[in-house]
Parts: sequence; C-alpha cells; structure tokens
Amino acid sequence: MGDRDAPQPSETTWKEPLSRGASFAEGAPHWPAGVRPISIDGLGLMGVSGEGLLHWDGRPVEVRRRLDLSKGERFFAILVGAFTIAGSIGAAAQGWAAGHQWMCQAQVVSKWCPPPSTSR
Repeated sequence: MGDRDAPQPSETTWKEPLSRGASFAEGAPHWPAGVRPISIDGLGLMGVSGEGLLHWDGRPVEVRRRLDLSKGERFFAILVGAFTIAGSIGAAAQGWAAGHQWMCQAQVVSKWCPPPSTSR
C-alpha cells in the first residue's frame, strides 16, 4: 500500500493545528506552567527532515543548550589556554633558534652568528 492510497487530511483537519496539538491532560508537576502533553492528534504535527532535524507544524524546532561552566571549570579552561599559548611561543622560539644555528653552521647567514670555533 503506497502513500497515494493513504487517506489525505481534509482542510478542516489541518485548519487549526496548534489548537489541537496539546492534550487536555495536565503536564507533569515539575514542568513549567502552561506546558501540556502532546495529544495523539498533535503527534501528526511533528516531522523529521531529511537531515534529521525535528519540525513542529512545518517549522524547525530549535534546541539550544548554552555552555555554562562553573568558576573552577572556567579557571581551569583559562589556565589550560594560557599554558597552550605559552607552549606555542616557546616551541616557535626554539624552532627559530635551532634554524638560525643551522643556517649559521651552513654559512647561509652571517648576521648575529657566533664566530667560528678554531679549536679541535
């Protein structure tokens, strides 16, 4: 049985979708005021797009969760970031010094190079 054989919703069925989306039952005690469960008919208003995004009455449902860190976590994150930056600066300085020393030994540069050693 294909989709074309399924009964199509009438104009009156979808005319006031949001008014029939909620159940008349009370929500859970810990829910915010005014939040009610979805009715069986209201489940027909929910959909999923090809990308897996949830939609309600054809509009995407936005779910945002802000990243909240405690003071200790924030301090630790800043500390890790500072040491990462310091380590990067140290690695760059060490690389520059090693490269400059090699260029001095290969006589590619002569500026700021130590005099060649004469002892062997």
